[in-house]
Parts: sequence; C-alpha cells; structure tokens
Amino acid sequence: MREGWIPKEALAYKEEESKRAFQDGRLLFLRNWPYAYVGASAPGSKVAGKVGAVPLPGPDGPGTSVLGGSNLAISTHARHPDSAARLLAYLTGERVQRQVLTRGALPPVRADLYEDPELIEAFPYLPTLRQSVLAAAPRPKSPHYDQVSLAVQAVVHDAMTGHETPGSAVRRLARELAAISRR
Repeated sequence: MREGWIPKEALAYKEEESKRAFQDGRLLFLRNWPYAYVGASAPGSKVAGKVGAVPLPGPDGPGTSVLGGSNLAISTHARHPDSAARLLAYLTGERVQRQVLTRGALPPVRADLYEDPELIEAFPYLPTLRQSVLAAAPRPKSPHYDQVSLAVQAVVHDAMTGHETPGSAVRRLARELAAISRR
C-alpha cells in the first residue's frame, strides 16, 4: 500500500470489481476463485496470456487455503432418501463434475479430474488448484463466525490504510476476538 503496489481504491473493491480491475491490468495480484482465471485468460482481457496461478503464500512456503464445497447432504427426515442419494451420486459423478469445471470454471469434487491431461491443457491452473485443495484446512469453528469475519476485515482494513500500525492492529484484533469468544 505504501509503495503503491496495491492501489488505495482496491480496499473498497467487491469481488467482481477486483476481478474486472485485474482483467484490465490495474491489479498485479488477485486472490479469487478459479473462475476468475478463465475471465482473465479470455480474449478481450488485457492480461490474457500473462496470467498464472500459485498457492497462497505462507510464512515458510505455500500457505493454507480453506475448504469449501457443494455441501450436498440428505436429511435423515427425507421422504425419498433413495432418490436423494441417486441425485447426489449424479451431481458428484464424473460427467456433471466435468461440466462444473468446463462450463462454470468451478473446482470439481472428483480428484481424477485434476489429473486429466485434456482438462489441464484447457485449465492450466488445475495442478496448483489440486495442491491447494489437498493442503486446505477447515475454517476456524465459531458460533460467531460472522462477527469474527467482520472484526478481522475491519482491523486488516485499518492496518492496510495506515490508520493503525500492524502491531497495534494485531493487539486490537486479539482483544476483539477474545471479546467475541466470551459471548
């Protein structure tokens, strides 16, 4: 921020604004879902042919990403559990998961698709995405996750804009998280 590598206006960007700014060549880095890679590599993008994907950085090498997913489940109270199970099998099957990737540029749930040479040619980031998925960890559990997320966002914003020193921000965040956990 101080040296201008991150434009100040980027702190107010929502997801699509940041994706658009990256595609227009106004941002050097973008942390986003895989669908952003497709848009940045598409004809008309000012960064087409100049985009790569790497794992999130960590203190001693690659960092840890968070697990997400489709969160498909069958209720124990389902009136038609066999039909529901067949639907889940269909949605997580190879054909549909291939479409999830090729039509939606979303991460497939099937490990074999990350190693398919044809898909890797079309989506060169797949090996990196596979590495990130395998190294992912669950988000911290908290009954107040929304409050935790808002506290982290506010404190990091203040540190990034220079309204607070990084050391002061860390101390403030520790206090705010402790207060949230006591609720």
